[in-house]
Amino acid sequence: MVVTPASKLYGTIPNLLHLALKSSNPPYTFIFSGFTDSPTKNKRAWGARNVSTFLKQILQYPTASFAPVDFRPKEFIGAWQKNFVDSIEHTYAQIVIHSMKSNPISPPTGDSNPRCRIALLGCGAVSELYHAPALQHLEAEGTAVLAAVFDPDAARVAKFCAQFPNAVSYPDESFLKKVPLDLVIVASPVSSHEAHAIRALEAGIAVLCEKPLAANTEAGDRMIAAALKHQRILAVGLLRRFYANVQFTRQIIQNKTLGSVTSFTIHEGGPFNWPARSDSFFRKSTAGGGVLLDIGVHVLDLVVHWFGEPQKLTYADDAMGGLETNCQLELSYSAGVKGTVHLSRDWKTSNLYVIEFERGTLKLRVGDAEKVELQLKNSSFLLKGSLEDCADLDSPLGTVSPALTFPQAFLAQLRDLISAVRRASRPTIPAEEGIRSLRLIEQCYQNRTLMEMPWLTPEERKSARLLAAGGGR
Repeated sequence: MVVTPASKLYGTIPNLLHLALKSSNPPYTFIFSGFTDSPTKNKRAWGARNVSTFLKQILQYPTASFAPVDFRPKEFIGAWQKNFVDSIEHTYAQIVIHSMKSNPISPPTGDSNPRCRIALLGCGAVSELYHAPALQHLEAEGTAVLAAVFDPDAARVAKFCAQFPNAVSYPDESFLKKVPLDLVIVASPVSSHEAHAIRALEAGIAVLCEKPLAANTEAGDRMIAAALKHQRILAVGLLRRFYANVQFTRQIIQNKTLGSVTSFTIHEGGPFNWPARSDSFFRKSTAGGGVLLDIGVHVLDLVVHWFGEPQKLTYADDAMGGLETNCQLELSYSAGVKGTVHLSRDWKTSNLYVIEFERGTLKLRVGDAEKVELQLKNSSFLLKGSLEDCADLDSPLGTVSPALTFPQAFLAQLRDLISAVRRASRPTIPAEEGIRSLRLIEQCYQNRTLMEMPWLTPEERKSARLLAAGGGR
């Protein structure tokens, strides 16, 4: 048992985590003291904040737990505090940190394997950049294990598996019916999503499918039907819903904190710089769509999540028979609400979401998962800030902590699904939710018109119209 004053928490965190993660003799119990002294209000708040922040950081790991402890101050007062016993008020929290082998997450089958057994289908950029770090984190804490990997590129599979000592590579997807698994992450090209997801569901395995859910709604509906038939979870990777500013925006809209929404504009995109390892992004047969299906599936998911489905829309792009690089949507809702969405793969946009309310304006910048900008009506000031999670503010310790960043949101998505698998419960973003934006995208493609491109010569404009008329999706 260790007693640590709040003033030293930040310096103590790395040492405690190292001790907890490397020790072979769990568990370890620590008592932390948060101090207040009546003459210095700032110190009171600072001490409590350090305790709260530390607890939240620890609680990102399911192998740790905490509880407030009612100790008498004199029992744990350090020598440096003895002269202030009468003026210092203490708040204590007990932290129990387990080693890697303790507090396991059991698979839903009741198997003796303590970790969620995961298979990854597809070792492309999204797996390399985002799934790999998240899976390594989950493995390190004993929550999950990457047990199987498949990708037609043998060299890439070998490179990927080198990061995961427990992972076994397979030459095809037939292993899904042979290897004990709890969850399959489908990160293959969108043209393979349906086949891979249904094969896993038929094998009795839950599925997290990267966005978009499928190449079209017919395929998505078949995937959902397979999940219902086999009574397994099918979730879709629309992780922006885990962003704090997305949740904050939804609360502002639903609670009408700033009044009703009057309009919104969204600009997102820039020159294509995704480290794609093939040309599948640019081939209609494998990609299914251009910027609207790629970036737009995230954007329109938020549009539907925040504002619902529009009553009317107009859509224009520059596909001309191929895949669109730029597109524009005009959306109309009841009560006169109008919205505009611009997406691009070749020019730098403002990457800004602007929502106008009766009593103010809310702005979100692409990539800032925890930041917002707010300007009240008739005010000449703009408030910029980072959100903090105060969900536990009413707890005995009054925990307030920084909101999730993008990498943490990605990890939260996997935690959410693992929890749903364990409890046989509904994940935060089931396929039934993910397909809503896909339906809206299809509606756009069905009503596409040629985007105005004033830089074209009359002859080029004529050719563009002919290509667009014979193109379609």
